[in-house]
Amino acid sequence: MMFKGLIGEGRFTLGPFYWSDLKKMLRLIEQYNFVLQDDTDSYGYFKQKILSPNSIWFTGRDDKRVVGYGGFSNIERGRDALCFIYSQRANPGTLYFARLAIAFAFKEFNLQRVTTTCPAINRAASIFNRKIGFKLEGEHRASWLHEGFLYSTYLFGLLREEAEKWDLKL
Repeated sequence: MMFKGLIGEGRFTLGPFYWSDLKKMLRLIEQYNFVLQDDTDSYGYFKQKILSPNSIWFTGRDDKRVVGYGGFSNIERGRDALCFIYSQRANPGTLYFARLAIAFAFKEFNLQRVTTTCPAINRAASIFNRKIGFKLEGEHRASWLHEGFLYSTYLFGLLREEAEKWDLKL
């Protein structure tokens, strides 16, 4: 699926994700240590996710400046989708960008829930997921290989009725 147009109010918008954005997103991921696995080709992994027919990707902007990249894969209309949000930590528009993207997905695909994951050692990502409104639902023990060590991965979920409390205009 291709994301077209702009969504948002005021200076915050969600816009299309272009192939040139992929390398920028990977640099952002590496900068904040959101690496996948030692033996995973990040470019190939995300290219596969982006090209999947059940996915949608976008760029978050604040006054024409990129605040983050994100997408949803494994979209099951009327049910669930896997959420990816990568953003610069210091930008105050990051929380709005994430919530706007998630609210869009709930509305566009009539989702009942959204799922995301993060490595248990990435405390900043875990805190950010909670700030967005995700609830910790479980832990996959020893599921993420990083620099020769296995770490746990946290599983987070967000229900439609929880996101509706944000009252975002789409």
